[in-house]
Amino acid sequence: MEHYACMVDLLGRTGHLNEAFIFVKKLPCKPSVSILESLLGACRIHGNVELGEIISGMLFEMDPENPGSYVMLHNIYASAGRWEDAYRVRSCMKRSRLKKVPGFSLVGD
Repeated sequence: MEHYACMVDLLGRTGHLNEAFIFVKKLPCKPSVSILESLLGACRIHGNVELGEIISGMLFEMDPENPGSYVMLHNIYASAGRWEDAYRVRSCMKRSRLKKVPGFSLVGD
C-alpha cells in the first residue's frame, strides 16, 4: 500500500489529479484514508473543486468522524470563493459535533 500512496502523492503534487484518481480507482484493494487524504490535499493545492467533492465524499463514507476531511473540503470551497458551500460544510461539522484539531509542532520551542 505504501508504494501506491507514494504514486498518488507524486501525481497529486505535480498536478496530475485525474491520473491520480484513475490510479486510485484501479487499485487492487480499497484505497486507504491516507491515500485519499493525500489526493484531497492535492485538490486543495491545485483548486480542483469537483474532484475534491468526489474524494471528500469517499472519505466521509470511510471515516465520517474525521474532521480533517471536512476542514479540507471547507478550505477547497473557500479558496474557490464558494462561501455558501464552505458554510454548509462547517454547519455539517457543527451538527455532527466535529471540531477541528488544532495543529502543533514537535520542532523546537
